[in-house]
Amino acid sequence: MTTRDGAVGLPAVLDAYERLEAPRGGWRVVAVDDGSRDGTLGLLEGRRSRLPLTVVACPAQGLNASRNRGLSELEGDLVVFTDDDSVPRPDWLVRIRAAADAHPEVDVIACTVKARFEVEPDPWVLAAVRRGPNFAWVDLPASGPVDPTWAVGPSFAVRAARFAGGLRFDETIGPDGTPTYAMGAETEILLRLERAGAKAWYAREAFVEHRVPASMVEPDEIVRRGARYGRGRMRLRTSRLSRARLRWRGVPLSALADLLTRRLAWARARRRGDREATLRAAWTIAYLAGHVDEARRARGAAPDLGACRRLLPPPLREVLFPRGA
Repeated sequence: MTTRDGAVGLPAVLDAYERLEAPRGGWRVVAVDDGSRDGTLGLLEGRRSRLPLTVVACPAQGLNASRNRGLSELEGDLVVFTDDDSVPRPDWLVRIRAAADAHPEVDVIACTVKARFEVEPDPWVLAAVRRGPNFAWVDLPASGPVDPTWAVGPSFAVRAARFAGGLRFDETIGPDGTPTYAMGAETEILLRLERAGAKAWYAREAFVEHRVPASMVEPDEIVRRGARYGRGRMRLRTSRLSRARLRWRGVPLSALADLLTRRLAWARARRRGDREATLRAAWTIAYLAGHVDEARRARGAAPDLGACRRLLPPPLREVLFPRGA
C-alpha cells in the first residue's frame, strides 16, 4: 500500500486491517509513505505495535515509483496491492489466498471493489458516468476467469514469482502529484503480464470498499478524470482511436471528428436542460481531449491541445485547461 497525505482516511483502513482474518501462511503489510506532509508517517508508525507492519518512507515520487520501492521489501509468494482509501472485509486476504490456491494456473487475482461515497451522488450523476474508470468499481456476477486488466488498484494480487525476475511498475504512468497524469498505473503492468502469458481469476468474495471523497463526484472532477482516462488509453494503445492510422500532427483524425460530434451533443443536451446527457457528453469530450493531449505530448508539444483547443466548448476548456495553469 502506498499513501500520500492520507491521514484523514487511513485510520479507517488500518482499523479494518486490525480486524483481518489471517490467511494460510500469515500476512504482512508494507506501507510506503510517498512524501506525506500531513502526519501520515507518524500515524503509520503508531500502528506498528498493533499490526504486522513495515513502514517505508521516501520522497514524493508518484504511485508506481512508490510501489516499486515497496517491492524491495517483498516476502512470501503472493503480493496484494491496495490503496490507502480502500477498506477490506475481514475475510479479504483469506478469500484471495483461497482463490490463488484453488487456481495455481493463474498469476493475477482480481477482486470486487465497490464505492463508499463520502457524499452520495445524485442518481443522474451515476447514470451518466462509467463506474469503472471513475470510481475503480468492479462487481462481476460470479467468480471466474477474466482478462488481467479487470484488476484495479484498490485490490488485486500478483504472484511474487512474477517480480522475482525484475518485473516492476512503469513509473511514467499513473498518479504523480499533477492533475493531468495519464491513468493506467496498474493496467500497464497487467497488459505486460497478459502478453507474457499470465492468466487471471476474479474472486468475487474478496471485497473492499473504495472511499470516494465528495470532490470526486463533482461534475468538473468527473470531467477531468475523463481526460486522464483518455490520456491513459492513448498511451497504452487500448482504444480504437489510439490505433488510428490517419493523423494530423500525430493526432488521430477520428478523435477530432468525434470531438465535433460530441460538442454538438453537449450543446443540445445543455439547451434542453438534461443534466445527465450533458455530463455524459462532457465526459466523452474530455476523454477524446485526453487522446489529443497525449498524442501531442508524445511529439513534444505543450499540454494545452494547441489549435485543437478550439474544438472544446469554452466551459469545458476552462475545466480541463484553466487559465494560468
